[in-house]
Amino acid sequence: MCHAELRVRIPSLKPPAPGADPPPGASSERTRAWACGVRDAAFAEEEREDTEAPLPLPEALLHWHWANLEYANGTQLHSLSNRWWDADDEFDFGGGHYLLPDGYGGLLRKVAAGLDIRLGHEVKTVKKEPRGVLVEAVNGGSPVIFTADVAICSLPLGVLKAGAVVFEPPLPPRKQEAIERLGFGSLNKVLLGFERPFWEEREGGRDFWGWTAPNGRRRGEAFQFWNLQRSTGRPLLLVLHAGRAALRKEDTREEAKEAAIRATMDALRAIFGEEAVPAPTLKLATQWEHEHFSRGVYSHVAVGATARDYDVLAEPLWGD
Repeated sequence: MCHAELRVRIPSLKPPAPGADPPPGASSERTRAWACGVRDAAFAEEEREDTEAPLPLPEALLHWHWANLEYANGTQLHSLSNRWWDADDEFDFGGGHYLLPDGYGGLLRKVAAGLDIRLGHEVKTVKKEPRGVLVEAVNGGSPVIFTADVAICSLPLGVLKAGAVVFEPPLPPRKQEAIERLGFGSLNKVLLGFERPFWEEREGGRDFWGWTAPNGRRRGEAFQFWNLQRSTGRPLLLVLHAGRAALRKEDTREEAKEAAIRATMDALRAIFGEEAVPAPTLKLATQWEHEHFSRGVYSHVAVGATARDYDVLAEPLWGD
């Protein structure tokens, strides 16, 4: 019989004075100040766990589940609303998990069949017109104008937060505030290719497996491995980096990519042993937070936001 003791410290976080949640109807400035105070306190608590002190196995398992939560939300735990973080669970798809050999692009190609899709057009301005909508874009440095009765805006929240597209007239305050309150974080992946699927000698043909970080500082680092051998026919591993590990602090983007790849190889060697892990023949790493047309991945209900903010963003604009 195996016995292990798990000690979990739950911090008692209090908002700044006067020490209570902002009352219903509080001004957006007061709500924003309250949310910032709560988030800063939670961040400080999380930073205190950023150490190289070895984690006992039960705590390491708990950190793995926290990393999985950070992966699902694209952000660190301190940014999430305790009340609303899982508000979208009721919309989850049922059934098992599947890997798409062609990626989501295969689905998009099916949906786009027969449609007039214009690639390479960067939208700059969306304007209300007397008879509909005018969209100003740039294609290869040349201005392009589209007119329509109605436009559906599916810009990533990161792009909206950055103000990269101008709306004329400006978005009303209720939409601007919803954009500010909701969170938009990052998740990054490392893709490694090898001459042979050496991991199947121990893991067999399983599609997924996880790795528990040895300390809090490395939480989220290469915490989940996807075996692409069975779905693609190639010896490939796709590895997730979530939470703090998704946002590397190296001086340059290339250094950050190399650090993510090294961390992934270190995790593989910790799992299978130094001698069992050959040098990769392919190395790629994403950095979604630096992608101009997304500026991150995954929205989340941040501290100070509610699920209602998604409904506000979805409301029709200029419907009068």
